Amino acid sequence: MPDSSPHNEPAIAREVFAVIDAGDLARTAALLDDSFRFHYQGVPDVISKVTLLEMIHSYYETFPDMRHDLQEVLPSDNYVTVHLVLYATHRGTYEGIAATGRQVAVSAIHILRVVNGKIVEWWAAEDDLGLLRQLGAVITPPSSDL
Repeated sequence: MPDSSPHNEPAIAREVFAVIDAGDLARTAALLDDSFRFHYQGVPDVISKVTLLEMIHSYYETFPDMRHDLQEVLPSDNYVTVHLVLYATHRGTYEGIAATGRQVAVSAIHILRVVNGKIVEWWAAEDDLGLLRQLGAVITPPSSDL
């Protein structure tokens, strides 16, 4: 039986981001439990393992040099919280914005729940508005009809 003690969670968090950055979707998938659930800010539905892997692939088509710089990795029981900065160059269309060649830095918080050496649940909150601004998107608040 794998050791599920808290000291393994930081290593698993570091490994998942390292294999994502290496473009190794097979190894990424192996770190995710079959019951895996992903929660992303602003998305009401839970995202499956298969959909998350598709999302990662899509992001690397748009930001091929994307890498995660883990700033803090904080374990607590079966959870690990990761504060990171994502660095990348915009090389493909993202949210309707054609490739700009701009380098971006996006701050994020990820919380992973790990059981028996596998990630079973993952929450992510990333500075999507900051990313859009770095890509040159013009952000305007909705008009008020008061």
